[in-house]
Amino acid sequence: MEAENGETKAHRRQLKHLGFVRLTAVHALVFVSGLYDRAKRNCGPLRPAVATVEGAVTAVVGPVYEKLKDVPEDLLVFADRKVDEATHKFDKHAPPFAKHVAHDIHHLILKTLCTTLLPSRSMSSWTRA
Repeated sequence: MEAENGETKAHRRQLKHLGFVRLTAVHALVFVSGLYDRAKRNCGPLRPAVATVEGAVTAVVGPVYEKLKDVPEDLLVFADRKVDEATHKFDKHAPPFAKHVAHDIHHLILKTLCTTLLPSRSMSSWTRA
């Protein structure tokens, strides 16, 4: 039952339309983390002060982070569901030409994401049948 619950939760968190937001956030986090580590290494005589401030911030922000760590993910899942609802409404009411243009733009965006962010992944892993 526990594995089933985890699988259901993972399926619920899977994003149909806004997966690129999660991917971009991960890339930004890796970049900022590397930048912060480099700045910490090169701070010279300020190193003890930086360590003190870092400890204080961690002590204050840590509990707040633990309470709110799922909020961005929940908001992203909520927004993805709303985009899915809007997509279904668009598909139901839009004229064929508008659907064709939207499909072409979507395909172009996916192609751009695949070639710039993940050049080693195939495009089929981004699209759904």
